[in-house]
Amino acid sequence: MKKSIALGVLAIAFSLASTSSTYALIGLGETTRSVTNEVTKTVESTVDQTTKSVRKTVEDGTSKLNDQITSQKGQVEQRRAELQEKLEMKAENRREMLEGKRLAKCESKQNDINRLLDASTAVGNRHLENLQRLESKVTDFATKKSIASEAYTAAAATANEKESAAIAALEVMENQQFDCSSVDGSDPSSGVKEIREAKRASLREYRDSIIALIHVVKQEFVNQQQASEAQE
Repeated sequence: MKKSIALGVLAIAFSLASTSSTYALIGLGETTRSVTNEVTKTVESTVDQTTKSVRKTVEDGTSKLNDQITSQKGQVEQRRAELQEKLEMKAENRREMLEGKRLAKCESKQNDINRLLDASTAVGNRHLENLQRLESKVTDFATKKSIASEAYTAAAATANEKESAAIAALEVMENQQFDCSSVDGSDPSSGVKEIREAKRASLREYRDSIIALIHVVKQEFVNQQQASEAQE
């Protein structure tokens, strides 16, 4: 009799233990699902915030680039118009026209002079491209290192301005044709000399502005490194 009661008690205890284990497993499963859901929500939220941040950064960068392009186009057009007006006024104010033997002599060299202008333009364009590549490397480095001081902004703006002047001078030179019938007879080569000098001067100033930009970026980078070391 006692043995039967004992077995009954053990059966009830085993049943209760099994039920408790089942509830514990169910509770564990619910807790796991809850944690998983929370983690998923956190990940989704982080991804969403990161996506929005990246999108905004890209949009801001694109907007800034478009503004720079628009500004530079305006600078190029203005500088080109100034050079063309200067050359046109010089032609209108010529003191005398070439005639007779002087005109014939000029015309015999006209094609050679125009070929010289074309060659000079080609050399200038190659020089401009080299300078533009150099400036691009400098600005890419500055962007990568998060350099954005007032000194850098000013130096970069100056470089863009000088680049615009160089582009304008080369465009004017490319469209310039030496014509013996329209030059100033008192100084037939003055127009050619003036446009070639404008090209050389603008490229030289653009080069110097890039050198100045490099110095600024170098100094700002050193300042960053020193500030970082001081914090450590």
